[in-house]
Amino acid sequence: PPSSARSLRPPELVAGHWSTRWRNTYKGVTCKFSAASSFSHIFFLALARMSESELSVIKPESLKTYIWLQCFDGSIQQVEEEVAMFCPMICREIVKNGTGSSKNHAIALPERVNPSSLSLILDYCRFHQVPGRSNKERKSFDEKFVRIDTEKLCELTSAADSLQLKPLVDLTSRALARIIEGKTPEEIRDIFHLPDDLTEACKLFFLRISRSLLY
Repeated sequence: PPSSARSLRPPELVAGHWSTRWRNTYKGVTCKFSAASSFSHIFFLALARMSESELSVIKPESLKTYIWLQCFDGSIQQVEEEVAMFCPMICREIVKNGTGSSKNHAIALPERVNPSSLSLILDYCRFHQVPGRSNKERKSFDEKFVRIDTEKLCELTSAADSLQLKPLVDLTSRALARIIEGKTPEEIRDIFHLPDDLTEACKLFFLRISRSLLY
């Protein structure tokens, strides 16, 4: 390889599979690859031999790394690794257990994460993982993001909690608190389709909880 290809090293073999995390630097650019075989190593060797003009036609999307996520219903999605890593639970599975590198080694998500909720969570992560966004941009995005029906908002809160995505849990919890603010226990039951099986003491307790979330 040319002398400009620095820090060239093969991926490590972990548990019978090539490590999903290894980096190489070429002409000052760090490239990160993820694969379940030695294809990434071969790809980088080819990349190191390319001329500047040849490198200029490579689209950034082609250098992205992806992981596989599996919902409880068996459906599988391929997701950008940098987006999925925004969720602590998924990040831990990738770093600690090395899963997600292929469709056959997809990360099994908690039962409360259905495909619809996962899609919303990934949209949230795609926006917030981009550096340099202003607080005004983030606030505007968040306000529009939680303008969904109450049932979906509840599912989203539960799914975000399962993935340990605390900023999103806080955001959706505040949105739910605004929905029930000032409502009677009967009105709250109607909103969330809850059976009337709570004692008066429990009703007062949940009413105090809803107020504390807002103030």
